[in-house]
Amino acid sequence: MEVKLSKRATLQINDSLSFVAKVSKEAASVLLKEIKDKLLSLSTFPYSGPSLSDQPVKGVDMRKITLSDGRYGFIYAVLKEYIYVYYFVDFRMDSIIAASEFEKI
Repeated sequence: MEVKLSKRATLQINDSLSFVAKVSKEAASVLLKEIKDKLLSLSTFPYSGPSLSDQPVKGVDMRKITLSDGRYGFIYAVLKEYIYVYYFVDFRMDSIIAASEFEKI
């Protein structure tokens, strides 16, 4: 099955790669290889990621899959003709945001 990236996911991947490249070009190339491998894996095993418990788009089964380190991942949907990647997410940021929101309570 073909995998298509949203413009937003493409920008998020580019931002993450450029940030990592500032620290280490080698780490950025490792991350890029892992992103490519995971996208290829999605095309072969589209239902490998679990469904999100809170579905942001009505009528679309959104799923999440992480890269091997668990820091980064994709939010995607398996549609009739292709797999659509909505977001490339730095899951560490979710934890930081959740912690800061928790502190407000």
